[in-house]
Order: sequence, then structure tokens, then C-alpha cells
Amino acid sequence: MLEGIDEAVDYVSSFAGEPRGHIKISAGIGFGVNVLSELLPVFLDRYPEIRITLDLSTRLADMVTEGIDCAIRFGALPDSTLVSTQLGTMHRYLCASPAYLERRGTPFFISDLDHHDTIEMSATDGRPLAWEFRKNGEIRRIVPRPRVLLDEVLTIHRLIRKGAGIGVVSAYICGPDITEGRLIRLFPDWSLPPLPVSLVYPSRRELAPAVRAFADFMKDMGTRGQAWQIDPLM
Repeated sequence: MLEGIDEAVDYVSSFAGEPRGHIKISAGIGFGVNVLSELLPVFLDRYPEIRITLDLSTRLADMVTEGIDCAIRFGALPDSTLVSTQLGTMHRYLCASPAYLERRGTPFFISDLDHHDTIEMSATDGRPLAWEFRKNGEIRRIVPRPRVLLDEVLTIHRLIRKGAGIGVVSAYICGPDITEGRLIRLFPDWSLPPLPVSLVYPSRRELAPAVRAFADFMKDMGTRGQAWQIDPLM
């Protein structure tokens, strides 16, 4: 009860001055490790009266029942009672390690992937996500039959670097590996469509100033092309 009273006091007081209070943010583990760990120190320094609980998980949290104020989501958003703001886009590349390509050979055509070990993220229904390649208006879409199927991006990246197979990795994670030769980008003439990055929050009440401050901060970072849009290959 006392915690609830403190939160209510913070919520009301924040309208009168500097944003303050507690925010619970949900995000994927990879985004938390690679992006939020870099951005949150800047945000916390800018707003010294705001406290944060960071919920990092591979699952989609139920924002209402778990008391989450805002969440970072990727890709198309399903219809729901949530409201969203697009923060930017995230580029992705199909990669393999030099060791894997030396052992198994380099695929020169997209159809060659049928004969290679692939690693992919599972969708909410447990099936692998499709790969859609685009070039000059032409679209090639395949659904890989992964040798390894999992739900965590950092482990996918690690497995690919260690030579376990071919897979799609976000540019902000794999970009430095490609430029430094630890990973090879496959089919450079083809591109995978970038994923929209959105901030979503429940629409059940007006946003508290602390939550709005975080939303504005993340939008500003997206506008500047920082964080998830870091792409050494662009």
C-alpha cells in the first residue's frame, strides 16, 4: 500500500515540475544489452528523479497485467488496445563465419540455402521466421528449415560467429563483425527489409510525464540515427 501511495505522489508531483517517479520498461535481451545499456545512462543523467525497472525477456510481456509502462517491439504490431510510436528501423543481414564457409562452401544463389545449416528465430507460434530478399523490385521469400531454432538474438549471433550455420542478424550487432572480417555478409546485392522499431504503451490512462520523457528521448535517439540504427555498412 505504501509503495502504491509513493507512486501516486510521484505521478501527481511530476506534473508540477521535472519528470520523476518509476518506469517499468520491457524489451528484448539483445536490445537491452546492446542498445539500452548505452542509452539509459544518458537518460538517467538527464532526468535524475526518474527510477527504472528494466524487464528483459525473449517473450512478449502482458503490459497491463504486469504493470509495464512501455515496451520496445520490433516488426509489424498486431491489432490491440496498445498505442505505439515508431522510433526508427533496424537493418538486418544474412551472415556466416569464414570457418563455416570454408567447411561447407559459399552459397551463391538463394536456392543454395536449402543445402546449408541455418539458424533462425522462432515466431510466436514456434515456427521459424521467413526470410524475404529484395533486389530491384524482385522478391524472393523462403522459410528456412533451421538446424537450430531459438528465441534469443545474442545466442543466434554467437552461434553464427562460432560457425554453427548461416543466419540473419541485426546490423547493430553484426556490423562490426562484418567490417572486421569475423562474419561474411551473404548475397550483398539482395536486402532484407528493415524492421520497424516501436515504443508501445497501454492506452488506459494519460501517460505520466516520466513515461512521456522516456518516449520523447527514444524518439529523439531514433531521429538522430543512433542506437538500433547504427549500421557500419550503410
